[in-house]
Amino acid sequence: VRCCTGSGIIIFGSGTLQGTTLCDNSFNGVEVQKGARGSLTDCHIHSNGYSNNDDDLGSGVTVYGEGSEANLRRCVVHSNKGGGVLIHSGAKGALQHCQVSMNHAGFEFGDVDVDTSSEAVLDHCEIKGNGEHGREQYRVLAVQQQAKLTLRNCTVRCQASSFGTGIEVQRGASLDISHCKIHGCTGSGVLLRDQDTKATIHHSVLEDNDLH
Repeated sequence: VRCCTGSGIIIFGSGTLQGTTLCDNSFNGVEVQKGARGSLTDCHIHSNGYSNNDDDLGSGVTVYGEGSEANLRRCVVHSNKGGGVLIHSGAKGALQHCQVSMNHAGFEFGDVDVDTSSEAVLDHCEIKGNGEHGREQYRVLAVQQQAKLTLRNCTVRCQASSFGTGIEVQRGASLDISHCKIHGCTGSGVLLRDQDTKATIHHSVLEDNDLH
């Protein structure tokens, strides 16, 4: 699915994608919204979205709205303009054995962004950010506004030319990390920006980060 003037695929009810490539679409590669459920296996999602002045818009996968849920397994998500995987507005997401990398997220987003009372679980995933959008700040994963992110057996690596943070937690969000490695960041490996945020980190390695 490619070169659509909007998003490549929008799921409102229930949808299953297997072995599908979604690329070069003007907005999102895949949208799951309004209480829908999507299952993606062995999919390649790349080069979606567009740049508008100072903003990068359109992500690889966007899941939003109460009751919306997406499950990704063995998917590769890279080189999308507005982030790799965005889960927000009360949605849920689960990624297993996925690679998310080289997405050009802006100030408010990361390669993976969990926002506004949403929940996400990443297991055996590799997440790498590069910051090549040229902005002064960058985070590989962002958890915001009462959202919750759980990482198990994951590798998080910054590859930012500018100031880069591995995982940024803010605005009442929470983070739970187990058996993960976070490394190579020009900023912090994990940054708790506000007093009402919290993180639990156990059996994990944080190394080669310039701050902390």
